[in-house]
Amino acid sequence: MNRLLLGIEIDTMKRKKTQKAKGVVMMDKVLRLENSFEVEVEEDAVVHVQLGWDMKRGGLKEKIEGQVAAAVIGISEKGYDLNLAAIVEHDTQEAELVFHHGPGGCGADRSGAVLLSKDDRSGFGGGSDEDLRVRLKEVPESVQRIVFFMNIGGANVLDQHLTDVDNVFVQIQNEKNCRVYLREEEAFCCERAQEYCCYTFAELCRKGRGWVLHGVSRYSKEDSELETMRAFCDR
Repeated sequence: MNRLLLGIEIDTMKRKKTQKAKGVVMMDKVLRLENSFEVEVEEDAVVHVQLGWDMKRGGLKEKIEGQVAAAVIGISEKGYDLNLAAIVEHDTQEAELVFHHGPGGCGADRSGAVLLSKDDRSGFGGGSDEDLRVRLKEVPESVQRIVFFMNIGGANVLDQHLTDVDNVFVQIQNEKNCRVYLREEEAFCCERAQEYCCYTFAELCRKGRGWVLHGVSRYSKEDSELETMRAFCDR
C-alpha cells in the first residue's frame, strides 16, 4: 500500500508500534501516531480536508431506499453513513471533537477555525461528499494538534467495512494555492481495509510558529466519532 504525496510514493507499511499513554485529554497524555511523512504547511493556509465516496450495494432504487431509511432511523443496511471528523487538542484544556450530529459534538470547534461545511450522506455524484476547513491564522494558540479521521457510522451493527464502499478517497490541500499535501485512495480498498470501518489519515501539528502535516495510517473498528475520541484521549 503506497501513499501519494506530491508525486512521491511513500511506503506506509513500515510503521512502528503506536506508543500508548495513560491519562486524560491533555496533550502529553493522548494517543500518539506514527508518521509516514511530514510536510510544512504555509502559516496563512486554509487547509481543506475532503472525503468522497460512491455507493456500492444494489441499484439506484436500493440506494435511495437506504438513504431514506438512514434519514429516518440513522442507519440502514442498504446505505452507508461515511463521516469526516477532527479531534482538536489543546495544551491547556480538554480536546474538542468536530463532527456532524450526535451528542457532545458539533460541526465546528469553539473558535470556529475548524469547520465542517458539507455533510452529504448520499454518496451520489462526483467530487467530495464531506468538507472540513482549518483556517490556520484563526486557530487558538492553545491548539497543538488536529487529528483527521473518517468512519462508517453504525458499521458494527450492520457489518459494514471500508471496502464495502466504492471510490473512497481523502484529500488535503491548501485552498488558497491549490497545493495538494495528501491524497489517499488505496488505503480504502486494500486487503487490510476489509476488517475495519474507521481510518485516521493525518494530523496537523504546531511546530514553533508554523504547522506541519503528518500523514498517518491507523485502522480501527470504532463506528462513531465519540468512540474514536475516547480511543485517543482515554488512555
